[in-house]
Amino acid sequence: MSAEVSTVPVAVRVSAKINLFLGVGRRGEDGYHPLATVFEAIGLHDVVTATVRTDDAITVTTSGEDADEVPDDRTNLAVRAADLLRCTRRHPHLGVDLHLDKAIPVAGGMAGGSADAAGALLACSVAWGLDASAEELHDLAAQLGSDVPFCLMGGVALGTGRGERLVPIPTPATHTWSSPQLTRDFPPHRSSAGSTISGTSTRCAYPPHSSLPWPRRMPRTSRT
Repeated sequence: MSAEVSTVPVAVRVSAKINLFLGVGRRGEDGYHPLATVFEAIGLHDVVTATVRTDDAITVTTSGEDADEVPDDRTNLAVRAADLLRCTRRHPHLGVDLHLDKAIPVAGGMAGGSADAAGALLACSVAWGLDASAEELHDLAAQLGSDVPFCLMGGVALGTGRGERLVPIPTPATHTWSSPQLTRDFPPHRSSAGSTISGTSTRCAYPPHSSLPWPRRMPRTSRT
């Protein structure tokens, strides 16, 4: 470890995402379909808080939107993210209590689980004093899921490969999104790019099959 373990909780705010475009290619030999997509982060967000433990346990608790639907065991992607980080750094003795304060809907097609995993990677890196680089966090995020790397990055980006290869897209304009097929009643939320969206599920929003530099913008961290 290159820095001291934090003695106070570390909180990270992570945004929901939408796909402004999604193109799916033919399945490759690896069993995956290549993607071309445009991600956009919006103002709806979760807060992931990491509190260092004195033992090697990793726990997770949840409050807020759909809290009772979020698993509290190793199937939770945030728990897997924390475990992947400590194992990759060869510090299996590290432990952490994760708390997810959720506003992103569960299974709503807005990458709530991926956002929490991204937040756990960054919060644990700071809390454990690992000082992981942006490149390292990106590589770990790509192992966890196709949306996790973008959830680390935020903003607007073109995603290719499985979605993990990202190029930022400048978006100076303000735009508004709405959908006539909302599955739940969510209030509008403004994105970091200045857009507003009302929530809907991936199923309703997207009909079926319709070496890059690391972006420097990452979620904010704070010590509470």
